[in-house]
Amino acid sequence: FIDLHYLRGIVDDDSDYMQDALCTFLERTSGIFDNLVNSAQQAAWKDVYRHASLLRSSLGVVRIFPLLDVIMMIEQQARLGEDTHNILPNVHIAIKIYNDAQEVLKKEIEQMEKQKH
Repeated sequence: FIDLHYLRGIVDDDSDYMQDALCTFLERTSGIFDNLVNSAQQAAWKDVYRHASLLRSSLGVVRIFPLLDVIMMIEQQARLGEDTHNILPNVHIAIKIYNDAQEVLKKEIEQMEKQKH
């Protein structure tokens, strides 16, 4: 569901840096999801594309594969202007997956915090 191997390689298994990276990911992506929903509700497809692209970039580091698949679909639909009626439902699916992933990542961060002490 979530693959942190790539991120661990980037941070060279430094748990402090890993924690910072995960916290930053959660902070940034949460706001981007808010923007994505608003843009999709307003049928602002260029903005939907831009927000989906930002999310795809972040998901290249913190790899949440089911979420990445949905975001790439949203990004393509918005870019091509095709199946736009499916974008908002797909955004809601992405948010559901993200919320589940958020819980897992928060537990991961807590686990790292406990290992420090």
